[in-house]
Amino acid sequence: MDPSFDMLCDVVPGRESWRVKVRVIRVWEVLNFLNHDQTNSIEMVLIDEKGGKIHATIRKQLLYLFKLKIMEGQTYKLSYLAVAPSSGSYRTTLHPYKFFFQMKTKVRICESDAIPKLGLSFSNISDVLSHTVDYDYLVDVMGIMTGISVEREYIKDGRVTKIITMFKKFPFL
Repeated sequence: MDPSFDMLCDVVPGRESWRVKVRVIRVWEVLNFLNHDQTNSIEMVLIDEKGGKIHATIRKQLLYLFKLKIMEGQTYKLSYLAVAPSSGSYRTTLHPYKFFFQMKTKVRICESDAIPKLGLSFSNISDVLSHTVDYDYLVDVMGIMTGISVEREYIKDGRVTKIITMFKKFPFL
């Protein structure tokens, strides 16, 4: 463990000098709802060598600085990240805070075999089934996809959303 880097479990607001060595285990673009040619943000899940995970966001205004520098599966040394409470539905990690890239954020690619490559968090099925419908965290589930429906359109308040249904079975149930 490199003492010059902070661990994700220690991240709290009030400081912008965080220096972390992390792997990007998942990255995706959030598109503009009305114009799918525009990206609103880049979202990602980061993991450190202790297995701690945190969500990070690159806002639309900074995409030009960081979009081409971040790649899923790669390990980075990141510094000067802003920290804010993590809130809302569909939270990707249990960490109470999340990172925001800012103009002065530094991104340096590095190597580290000590940081897990996948970041899988296994749960007992009884724990998953005990979650209520208002549980805010995403849960990874393994199953077998057995089919997919045709694409349908759902119209609400004049907005069209395309929907498909995936059919699956869970061998452990």
